Amino acid sequence: MATGVNREDSDLVCRRARPTARSAPRERRADFSVFTACVRAAEIAPSAARIPALITGACCQFWGNRTYTFRARAGSWSRQAKLFVVAEAVTLALNWSVFHVLVTHVSQVPPELLSFVGSFVTFVGFAYPVRRWV
Repeated sequence: MATGVNREDSDLVCRRARPTARSAPRERRADFSVFTACVRAAEIAPSAARIPALITGACCQFWGNRTYTFRARAGSWSRQAKLFVVAEAVTLALNWSVFHVLVTHVSQVPPELLSFVGSFVTFVGFAYPVRRWV
């Protein structure tokens, strides 16, 4: 009986999931740290503080995914960075937009928590499906 799942594809997903599980928390910590420092220490408005936090997280994500997840040892960093920027630019804009809507309409929830919610919604609804093509 065929299940429709290619064994090689599922093995590849499993091999890439472990390093991604190590890389993703580093990205989230960097994003969260910059965001929290901007909002709490520098007293920057949450919507404005989200921008440097997202850029910091994206830089960590590029390095972590290239180094750990895909184990890229060859190829031009500049070419890979350009492709990443193109793919990530829309994701960052959507992530900020979702966060801005949340922080504007859900004022009783701390902005740090809303940043996680916004990132999750963007990842599930857009980033993950798009990354399958990149």
